[in-house]
Amino acid sequence: MQTITEYQFKKNLSTILDQINDKSLPIIISREHNASFVIIPKSGYDAIEGVFEIMGDDIEKLYKLYLKSKNSSGINGKNS
Repeated sequence: MQTITEYQFKKNLSTILDQINDKSLPIIISREHNASFVIIPKSGYDAIEGVFEIMGDDIEKLYKLYLKSKNSSGINGKNS
């Protein structure tokens, strides 16, 4: 997955959005002092929503397990 800076994203917005749409690949937008973002094509978002609908309550259980494992690993996935 390609990572670009917030500045690059702002400077080349139209080109980057076309790239995301044409290649159907997500791009990470990194920000110096803030949370990063992932931009995905709508088709990818629709697919994710479809999986959530199919999995129903199981997705909530998986998410809770993920959060529990992330919290037990400490910050940045390193043991405390």
